[in-house]
Amino acid sequence: IGTAGCGGGGGGSSAPAADPTAFFPTHVLDVDEVGESKRFDLSGTATQDGLTESLTGSITASRNPNEFIDNQEVTVDDSLLVVRFISLGATISVGTTTYATLNGEFVSTVDQDGVICLPDANYREIPATVKIGDAGVLGSVTCSDGASISASYLVEVSDRNRAWAAIRQYATYSEPGTDIYEDVAYHVSTDGRVRAVEFLASDGALTLTLESP
Repeated sequence: IGTAGCGGGGGGSSAPAADPTAFFPTHVLDVDEVGESKRFDLSGTATQDGLTESLTGSITASRNPNEFIDNQEVTVDDSLLVVRFISLGATISVGTTTYATLNGEFVSTVDQDGVICLPDANYREIPATVKIGDAGVLGSVTCSDGASISASYLVEVSDRNRAWAAIRQYATYSEPGTDIYEDVAYHVSTDGRVRAVEFLASDGALTLTLESP
């Protein structure tokens, strides 16, 4: 699923619960066309050694012109996560380009430092549509810097609006000497629009938690 969408605001707990038979697209409609770009502003906290620091940030997704890799036409999507530590005046940014086949199968990613990540043979893309209660293992990804990533997903009723689905994607980044756990939730309506985003990352010592309004 992409990281882009139009913010829609919460719907409140009085909204009817999501239909358990309803399908929610995971390939976001908001950035299907070349040149489209969507951004969510984020706020949250960083916690380490019992101390909490306020954060702001943003996550932006953009669709670029298609390219060819090994004579295969692929889609090209950029994502940029920016995190600002307010009192420290420090900013962290993570940019990633994702390549996929025209039918949505993951091909590779390249980050801003040139690290290339490729899916292992067992990797399976999240289904194009999901229902509440769906879950599964996506598989593993191996990166050129020696890191490996294992990924899975779970679909729940959104706590932002009970008519939406919260599509959670979990990933564990394993590097020599450290593991980083990541949980990204996309709150999606049945038309495929991402209405809100939540992001959590932790290495066991430092935990970052951010969400859109």
